[in-house]
Amino acid sequence: MKVIVAGGGSGGHVTPLLAVISELKKKYQAVKIVFVGSKGGIENKLIPEDGIKTRTISSGKFRRYHRSRILNIIDPTTIFKNIVDLKRFIFGIFDSLKLLKEEDADVIFLKGGYVSLPLGIACRIKGYPYFIHESDVITGLTNKILFKKAKQIFVSYREENFPGINKEKLVYSGNPIREDILKGDRKRAYEIFELKKDLKTMLRDRGLEENDFGKNKEVLIYLVGTQSTSGIETMLDFMARKYHVPLTLVTFDVFQIENDQRILVREISEADVPMPGIKKKPQRSAADVEKVCALADQTGIGQEFRLILEESRKLGFHLRPYARSIMYSHPDHKVRMLFTVWAHQKPLKAYIGYEAFVDYYPVTTVQAAEALGPSGWRRLDLEQARQLVLGLERLIFYGTPGE
Repeated sequence: MKVIVAGGGSGGHVTPLLAVISELKKKYQAVKIVFVGSKGGIENKLIPEDGIKTRTISSGKFRRYHRSRILNIIDPTTIFKNIVDLKRFIFGIFDSLKLLKEEDADVIFLKGGYVSLPLGIACRIKGYPYFIHESDVITGLTNKILFKKAKQIFVSYREENFPGINKEKLVYSGNPIREDILKGDRKRAYEIFELKKDLKTMLRDRGLEENDFGKNKEVLIYLVGTQSTSGIETMLDFMARKYHVPLTLVTFDVFQIENDQRILVREISEADVPMPGIKKKPQRSAADVEKVCALADQTGIGQEFRLILEESRKLGFHLRPYARSIMYSHPDHKVRMLFTVWAHQKPLKAYIGYEAFVDYYPVTTVQAAEALGPSGWRRLDLEQARQLVLGLERLIFYGTPGE
């Protein structure tokens, strides 16, 4: 039996697929699984390679980020990106038709997200039956389009939340959950999140209220699995003004490393709202950067570490130092990682992605790949660090207006 599973665009469309894949492999030992994701998407980092064939298709999303419908129609940036992604979406349908012919799967399972739409439409054209899962109580645009012709629709909320949909197709399955999410390590969590054991930790699955905050308290909000940071800074400042407390937002993205373990890569944003009588947390300084450089010197990778650092300064990247690494980001989007370099391992370890470069500089995924090489984890010697620096220069040259 061959099964195609598809989803992507955000972690919420991918992590339930991991649970589905795990169960399929346990129940059907001979099953062949083909995962379909977007080119350069986060899903390609999350799907394990063991026994799973991965294929990518071109895909694009329809941006509706503004509250005002008029702004969504007339905003030049939104219009331009939607036109570009419409072209990608059309190419994605042709990619999907070719994929269906080559793979000839027995079952097709679509998790939603804009990656699923071209494949779902290709299924309708070719007459392939497909199954859908909807995680949210508010149906996403892709699933709204694909519901009508779906063979079965699995939902995470009770059927009464989906009026207008054929009840015979609906299956109240809940949200697929990976086994490993139930096997937590308390000690490791304290280390990763830098929690203080003498303080209480609250888990909220609803909005914050004023009673959640005491006088002269400082609040950390953790968002785990955050990929898109659009609007986070605005949200942070709004909440800080509403609740009159300094807020620090800590976001975590999940990446896969060489030994198939997953780690949480941290990014931080602080609301720039000074409050009377409350000292704002000190910002990271050049001294913090030098501490990481000193660690790189001790490890024996100081030359390549400083080479990347100095070039990044020239290119105008924002530097965010941590105890053993420096995260580099766009100066206007400081909570979104372009790449991160670690100082405590030899050869030098780095993680480089394309998504933020493509989002914040006028470059394409192809240009990013040509300039930076494969997306993901790297081990760099001095010569490879020089090649990375040259690639960064070339990429920013692509993205410089008027060049």
